[in-house]
Amino acid sequence: MLPLMLSAGGVSAAELSAGASEQRFMGYPVYFNNSMRSAPTAGQVIALFGNLRLSTHYGLRQQIAIRSSTDRYIEFDQTYLQGLCRFDIVTSDVGDASTAGPVVGLTL
Repeated sequence: MLPLMLSAGGVSAAELSAGASEQRFMGYPVYFNNSMRSAPTAGQVIALFGNLRLSTHYGLRQQIAIRSSTDRYIEFDQTYLQGLCRFDIVTSDVGDASTAGPVVGLTL
């Protein structure tokens, strides 16, 4: 997205003058994700466009559990604390080749 923005491909003058620090493209906010593929091949999704609030589901699989132990680090006079929470996030309703969903996948 940054090379397109710097070459003024569909970007307004106000966005160009604000610089790349705002992370917007054609008026829409841009969020970068480390879990997407860094070197995709043909046919793979390289970007998602849309409203993730309408297509993403969050599920809590296990409540937050915290436990402590004074036996583990007794020689250092320290207490061991462990916190655990299990959750899952699923993005669905991406759509297909003929019907768009709340989020559209852009492929190479």
